[in-house]
Amino acid sequence: MRIVILAALIVGAFLVLGKENDAEYKKSSNEVNWFNYHKLVKSRIDEAILESDCVALQKEFASAADNSSAQRKRTGESNTNLMSFLDEKMKQVGCY
Repeated sequence: MRIVILAALIVGAFLVLGKENDAEYKKSSNEVNWFNYHKLVKSRIDEAILESDCVALQKEFASAADNSSAQRKRTGESNTNLMSFLDEKMKQVGCY
């Protein structure tokens, strides 16, 4: 009987950990995979955020939108996460 209870507790722990890992994956899957971009892209974006440069952020957004298909062909991922990131940053710095 003790073995059955112990086994049930172990299985339950694995199920809980699995759900936590799924939630963590979903959270991280919405983040920008900066490895897909040249370091100068991130540097330009970081500078634009620090300076609250709405024009530069909008240019980066437009460039990401224009090049999303090419990015998908090159890396297997579109620029959707980058565009969401830029949109959020434009809101945060007061562009709209």
